[in-house]
Amino acid sequence: MAAAALTYEPGFRARRAMNWLPLGFTYAFLYMGRYNLTVAKSALGDLLTLEQFGDIFGIGTITYAFSFLINGPLTDRFGGRRAILIAAFGSTLANLGMGYYTYVFMTDGSGVDPRTVFSPLYAINMYFQSFGAVAIVKVNSNWFHVTERGKFSGIMGTIIASGIYFAFDWGYSIVNYVEGAGPGGIDANWWIFFVPAIILSVFFVVDVFLIRDNPSDAGFKDFDTGAAKLSANEDHPIPTLELLRRILTHPIIMTVACIELCTGVVRQGIMQWYKTYAEAELVLNSDHLMLAQWGLILFIAGVLGSNFAGWVSDRFFQSRRAPAAGGLFAVMTVAILFMCFSLGGTKPTVAWAKSAPKAAVAAGLRTGDLIFRVDGQPVTDRARLITALEAPGEHKLGVFRRDADLQLTFNSTPELKKELPLRKFMVYVPKPVMTGEASRLASGTSAVFWRGAWADEMGLKKGDEIVSIGGQKPNDWGDLLAAIDQSGPQGSDTPVTLLRDGKSVEMTLWYPPQAPRAQGAKREDMAKFVAAGPTQTLDPMVLGGLIFFISLCVIGVHGLLSGTATMDFGGKRGTATAVGVIDGFVYLGTAIQSFSLGRLNATDWTYWPVFMLPFAIIATILLRRIWHAKPSSGGGH
Repeated sequence: MAAAALTYEPGFRARRAMNWLPLGFTYAFLYMGRYNLTVAKSALGDLLTLEQFGDIFGIGTITYAFSFLINGPLTDRFGGRRAILIAAFGSTLANLGMGYYTYVFMTDGSGVDPRTVFSPLYAINMYFQSFGAVAIVKVNSNWFHVTERGKFSGIMGTIIASGIYFAFDWGYSIVNYVEGAGPGGIDANWWIFFVPAIILSVFFVVDVFLIRDNPSDAGFKDFDTGAAKLSANEDHPIPTLELLRRILTHPIIMTVACIELCTGVVRQGIMQWYKTYAEAELVLNSDHLMLAQWGLILFIAGVLGSNFAGWVSDRFFQSRRAPAAGGLFAVMTVAILFMCFSLGGTKPTVAWAKSAPKAAVAAGLRTGDLIFRVDGQPVTDRARLITALEAPGEHKLGVFRRDADLQLTFNSTPELKKELPLRKFMVYVPKPVMTGEASRLASGTSAVFWRGAWADEMGLKKGDEIVSIGGQKPNDWGDLLAAIDQSGPQGSDTPVTLLRDGKSVEMTLWYPPQAPRAQGAKREDMAKFVAAGPTQTLDPMVLGGLIFFISLCVIGVHGLLSGTATMDFGGKRGTATAVGVIDGFVYLGTAIQSFSLGRLNATDWTYWPVFMLPFAIIATILLRRIWHAKPSSGGGH
């Protein structure tokens, strides 16, 4: 079918939209059921270290990559409709399993390394997830002509961007919603896995009724899409081993696969690590644009990048994909180079500090307090304590503060419940370290730790420059956290000298023994507990702007190559296998960066952009090799 003759039967475009919309949403929610592990890492904090997370994610992505060698040919044989149903069903079960294990892990505790259970469950999830990628391209390859596929690249990229938005923005909304909602007042983080499982089960039913593999299955005529042909007779299936041989020896497809390996490194190198860097190293306030709107930022970048790449490919390069992708990778390389010099840093000067809740201050609660009795009864868990304190009226609290037993009065009103989110400030402590009367009254059972706003309550204010802490001059905020962390298991006083409004001020900081520590993966949690952040050596929006631009480029490239070039060169009988091989390389790249950066970033974050840079350069060079490649209608290659 020539480009000028693209006319369809009445109702065809509407039915095509009815086909790819549920297909696209299913794939987007598969993303949510895939990257919820990243959200879980943030929510679980030090229960899952950077190295453990990197290993679990890496094992899953390797499974995903090699699954395509099986699932690609299977999908070419039995169709994309069946493949998307398998993906939704299998991922639903795997996410239910991960949710259940998270529930057991958080409620009963476990001395078992979480990798021993999460790794196989996540690997199973990723096996079924791999059906989704091949299914969406396989189905749409029969509904879109080659000259329209730049438009499909935009659709594919928008779907991917939507999935990222669902995974991160919806995921973190779930985290906030279930805070303190579990047994004993723990955070019910298992819903991070249960919610996408429920959504995918709904779309499984929708897909059964709406998705069709070919226009003829929906009452329309099939047509020649103009894609390459892997065999002279496209009406007959190609034997599996022969199909794999043709795909794996196809010079253009394998070049695209190598390019997409580089895409996997850069794409996940940004998505997986930026938020952690911003929170743990730059210690940005949680309401900073790049943190508060991270999912939305990735969504906007994905929509803009994928639609721009597809439009440029069709409008200026006669549906050749390499020039558009090559241009994006070239400017992406420059952006990553700039990123090497734009990570920024911190100064030992307070830029922001959250204020202690007025209601808590009025009740006499201070950060580090251990609440062990309420209205004469021992505290058994956080949930019951919160329920008791939310009941209107005065409540008597038994509090252990350092070496003293205190009796406080907490006056609860309906207005207070809105002003003071108790779940946010309370942490359950199963075996608190207390002495004296508090230890006897608590019967050695449990208590609830009051987080408060540590920096504000210790007297630190915006603009304070820390000159000396513990007798040492801090060079940055990390040195400050490390010095605070030197306090012993019972907590201790740390002398501080600071400059405030040009005058020297002496004070003492006390860090509670139950508070998070800075060693290893716990630094992010300690930074959050301190509830204050540093002045930056470089405006963080410089790095944020580069992150947005790189995301725009890399998601645009991924949609164009994995979503469109695979249809162009895979042909009717090899599209799913081509997608499988290419997407497998994407996730090999993802695994490479996951294992590598999980360890490199734990050592020194300056390795982060340096690690990604050579992959961007290699991809740009490879794209020049296939600059003029277009699908041929002849069989073979």
